[in-house]
Amino acid sequence: MRKLAFVLAAIALTLALYEGLLRAVWTNPFARESPDLVLILRTQHAGADRELDRSALHLDPPKVRFRTDSRGYIEPTKRFADPEFTLAFQGGSTTECLVVQEDLRWPNQVAVQLEPLGFRVNALNAGRAGNSAHDALVNLVEIVSRDRPDVVLLMHAINDAGLLAEGGYALRAPKPDGWRAGARWLLEASSAHSSVAGLVRRFSGFEREAPRPNPAPTQPDPGPYQEQVRAWLRTARALGSEPVLITEPLSRLRNELTPPWADVDELAVFNERMRAIGREEGVALVDLAALVQAEPEFLAPEKVYYDGMHVNDAGARIYGRLVAEALARDVLPRLRAARASHLPQIAR
Repeated sequence: MRKLAFVLAAIALTLALYEGLLRAVWTNPFARESPDLVLILRTQHAGADRELDRSALHLDPPKVRFRTDSRGYIEPTKRFADPEFTLAFQGGSTTECLVVQEDLRWPNQVAVQLEPLGFRVNALNAGRAGNSAHDALVNLVEIVSRDRPDVVLLMHAINDAGLLAEGGYALRAPKPDGWRAGARWLLEASSAHSSVAGLVRRFSGFEREAPRPNPAPTQPDPGPYQEQVRAWLRTARALGSEPVLITEPLSRLRNELTPPWADVDELAVFNERMRAIGREEGVALVDLAALVQAEPEFLAPEKVYYDGMHVNDAGARIYGRLVAEALARDVLPRLRAARASHLPQIAR
């Protein structure tokens, strides 16, 4: 141990001497320069495959599978080898449907329930827990647009309200602490080849974002949210996809699993802003928040949600049916007609 300490001390002294000599004879041109900023893309990891225990939620079966494909979309993604349309869904945990059975997650159910309505559709579920409209915009440019979806659908509101109440979209800005991102990437990469690294990754908590001091929660201002949604839909159009907005439902059921920022009245304000954007921008809107309230099951929300916000298997089927019916009525026939007449409605 003494020898090791001596060697380390000798190395440190040598480096200090070199540093002093260099400072005396050379001017470092990088002395005042900041490093590159690092932006973390909040997307699912490609190639994930794990079993999740949902027995605490009293759902049957007690375990479900969560997989992603090689692009990071939540499985299943390919119902058809030659789909007529490809839909990409962007949202937070209410779109991700982490603990819903694989084939019952509502974006996939949209594809399933569009088939008897006469549309062959593949659904790409790009939802991730905690994401906001700001993340959707970044991911649309960097990830989703590369798969050339015919339609991109956005269901973001509740996470935006929570984020804007506690610091705003600046919390998702590029960060100067690239060392942390690099170390996390190294751990994630090595865990695919080493069980030791996998164990460290599983239990260390290092993958969690660095804590940031948040101001006291305030009433969320929907103004920045509107800007992000408008930027998202205009970008979608520019990149050749038809944007569709979806309002986000929330029941008044509350239990120990309900997120603390799930406020019905605040969400209603954000949903109303999304409706207004749809009218002003001439964009199709699926008013899921209103549609689901007309469902008999919504009167007993425990049949639809396990915490008032996230759907269970039955709720996912309802969401899928309502969105599928709206698309089959208001969006897909128009796109089919545009293709048939070769109108340049959507640049491909």
